Amino acid sequence: MKILIIEDEPIINDYMRALLQDDYQVVSSFDASGAIKIIEEGDVELILCDIILGHESGFSVLEYIQNHGFKIPTVMLTALDDEQSLTTAYDLGAVDYIVKPVNKQILKMKVRNLQTYLKPKDNELEIDTNLFVVKINGVDINLTNIEYEIFALLSSAPDRVFTKDNLIDTIWHGNHSMSNRIVDTNIFNLRKKLGHKSELIKTKRGVGYYYENKK
Repeated sequence: MKILIIEDEPIINDYMRALLQDDYQVVSSFDASGAIKIIEEGDVELILCDIILGHESGFSVLEYIQNHGFKIPTVMLTALDDEQSLTTAYDLGAVDYIVKPVNKQILKMKVRNLQTYLKPKDNELEIDTNLFVVKINGVDINLTNIEYEIFALLSSAPDRVFTKDNLIDTIWHGNHSMSNRIVDTNIFNLRKKLGHKSELIKTKRGVGYYYENKK
């Protein structure tokens, strides 16, 4: 998930970025105009925006999002405790707020909850280890047993590259009398059935395959 932090105080901006960047893709801006340019570039999925941005206001960011049809959940950062400011933020489309100084646990919890409940669910992928099936948007994509085992193995260790020998040792129980080509064939068929989610299975040229861990 790509998060945009809009905070004019460098120390707070850097602090929040450091808290989130291990788990998410994080970009930041120190003012509203810079933030709008980032929003226009696309792919921002969550915004954390201070209400007071020097001589500007975080409300202007909310107005821009609302007026230009962007569907980006926005959490306001505020040291203000007056009801009117928060009411204005909600009227302009804010979904939540965090009181400054920012509490580490509260920040991470709210971001995690928003990712769960507000992030679009298109092409959601699910691995059901009880039924040994893989589903996209709740629909079984009908993998063979071998294809399922390959996908389950790769996804169990994101970003770890499995060589063809690794896969044969695990999936085919070390039967190296068969050609390594059987691995390529099953990966090809697996990607075809995954459709848009095929991008999760990456090739490490000359080495093997891995499941890409997308934040």
